[in-house]
Amino acid sequence: MARAGRILAWVVGGLLLILGVSAAVLATFDWSRLKPTITERASAALGRTVAIDGPLEVDWRMPWEAGVEGVLPRPHITAHELSIGNPDWASTPHFATLERIAFTLRPWPLLGRRVVIPHIELGRPAVFLERQESGRNNWTFGKEDDAAKQDESGKGSGWQVDIGEIAFDRGHVRLDDARREAHLEATLEPLGEPIPFGKIARGEPAKREVAQDYAFAWTVEGTHRKEKVRGEGRTGGLLALNDRDRPFPIQADVSVGHTRIAAVGTLTDPRDLAALDLNLRLSGRSMSELYPIVRVTLPDTPPYSTDGHLTARLREPEGSIYRYEDFTGRVGESDLRGTLEYAAREPQPRLTGTLGSRQLRIQDLGPLVGAGAAEEGDEPEGGVLPEQEFRTQRWKAMDADVRFQGERIERGEGLPLTNVDVHLMLDNGLLRLAPLAFGMAGGRIEGEIRLDSRDEPLAGKLDLEARGFELVELFPDFEPIQAHLGEMNGGAELAGHGNSVGALLGSADGGAQLLVDGGAVSSALMELAGLNFGRYLVDQLFGDELVRINCLLADFMVDDGVMRPQVFVLDTENMVVRVNGTIRLGAEELDLTVHPRSKGMRILSLRSPLYVQGSFAEPDVGVKPGPLVARGAGAAALGAAIGPLAGLLALIAPGTSEGSRCTPVLERLRSEGEGQQQ
Repeated sequence: MARAGRILAWVVGGLLLILGVSAAVLATFDWSRLKPTITERASAALGRTVAIDGPLEVDWRMPWEAGVEGVLPRPHITAHELSIGNPDWASTPHFATLERIAFTLRPWPLLGRRVVIPHIELGRPAVFLERQESGRNNWTFGKEDDAAKQDESGKGSGWQVDIGEIAFDRGHVRLDDARREAHLEATLEPLGEPIPFGKIARGEPAKREVAQDYAFAWTVEGTHRKEKVRGEGRTGGLLALNDRDRPFPIQADVSVGHTRIAAVGTLTDPRDLAALDLNLRLSGRSMSELYPIVRVTLPDTPPYSTDGHLTARLREPEGSIYRYEDFTGRVGESDLRGTLEYAAREPQPRLTGTLGSRQLRIQDLGPLVGAGAAEEGDEPEGGVLPEQEFRTQRWKAMDADVRFQGERIERGEGLPLTNVDVHLMLDNGLLRLAPLAFGMAGGRIEGEIRLDSRDEPLAGKLDLEARGFELVELFPDFEPIQAHLGEMNGGAELAGHGNSVGALLGSADGGAQLLVDGGAVSSALMELAGLNFGRYLVDQLFGDELVRINCLLADFMVDDGVMRPQVFVLDTENMVVRVNGTIRLGAEELDLTVHPRSKGMRILSLRSPLYVQGSFAEPDVGVKPGPLVARGAGAAALGAAIGPLAGLLALIAPGTSEGSRCTPVLERLRSEGEGQQQ
């Protein structure tokens, strides 16, 4: 037993002696002798040349001194004057230089070729970032120089670097990006005193309660796509690369040309750029100038500004997702509000959301909704129908599902639109507006429009209904009509092919209907409406006096862009006027014959039909030679079919059919049509 005790004492004593000698050796060892080995291993891990030109120091610290778990001491390494090289193609020799780098190393993972650094401190870092037009860059490690990663056996080194937190002090960053034409320099300086996140973060992003204080101020200047860049802001002092619960604070106020970007919020998981949570304000002289920044094509607009909350999930399996929510803004004199979400998915990015406005001017947002001025050479000489081609190549660049609701849309001299509700859906070049609804002149238009750019030429469909339009509202400044109330209803179903509105109508098939119940007509009214040939007709038929309208009925069949009236009747207090002929939408030509029939003795001087011929822009109106068509012959030629009359009856407002002036007119036409069929 005594012998066993002596043996145990010798063993323990020997171990203590070995540990003591080892501790003495480690304490007095010149660690700079290991710089060649360390730089070789670091170069293999990063795929770049790593050099340590200053002293290398190592001291041992217990885990609790570093704020981590464990019982064994860990080496704390400090290297001075360290540099990381660039690939051979780069314009500068170094990717980064540091006056000092200090970190605590976990030794056991080294056996598995893993460099695990829970915490690292960077002293006066300087980083030089460079990218060529081909996309090759110097910040992607381990891919540019495969030879640097090969060991003597020819296999990859297999070293991995895992860094938990990065602390830093004043530094400098330079970016030369030929691909984005960006040449920027940024400096980082410590604040005299840290600023709590809540003092700067107005609007308070979701994780404000765990965000660290602002510790550094930064400035940036340079050029981006030939636009001058200037900016400043604040940031935190500790990048927690692996901790999603410790957001990194960001505050920025940057100008790129005439565009200003102001943001305050947090960045989560900086190593993978997992999430952004920012209050964002944008302003500038035109939305088109955002393209170099956001890479989304936008049209020219008046000066704009928006203020909202931007969140981003940057590591989603299908692509990054950006959400700009609860934003408010102005474009010119128009206001906007809403929430938009952009998913950078493959193969088609997608924009979804809702937009609203209290008052919107077409002059401000016309380019956004396709109502901007035509470019030089787009409009045909002497034409009336729009011939500006749809820019369908943009429809295939992005899918969309956006709902817009507006209280009022101003259209210059035209009547304003009210209670607008439009649902825009864009799916791989198929554009749908469904529903499309808005109020105007006391009435409302509802329906949908479909434009399919996947066909060549484009295929279009239109299905609209107009209800309750008041003539008093349509002509608010025309005093004689104020005492003669009238209502207009109508509808159209058309389908055609073509790459412009004019081309679509020129090939359209379908039908259109119009019913005016009550009202009044005069040549002065036609002049107010801008219908020159209409004024001539009214002068010929009624003189220049105000005439009460009982009913106007029109039902057009449309075949390959040619409109033919199945029913076209104007019934007034002293005359019935019928119209037949053709309207060629493609050629913009009129060929109509107007047949008046007096209810009394007031217009015996009119003995012949009238004609309306020529182009839409310059119609020719006159009296046809020959006698007025006899009553019986006229009925035979102009009798109405039963089907169109039933469709027109549906246009009379529900609940008003008994009091409608159009009801007896429809009944008379139905009787005439039945008589012809017998």
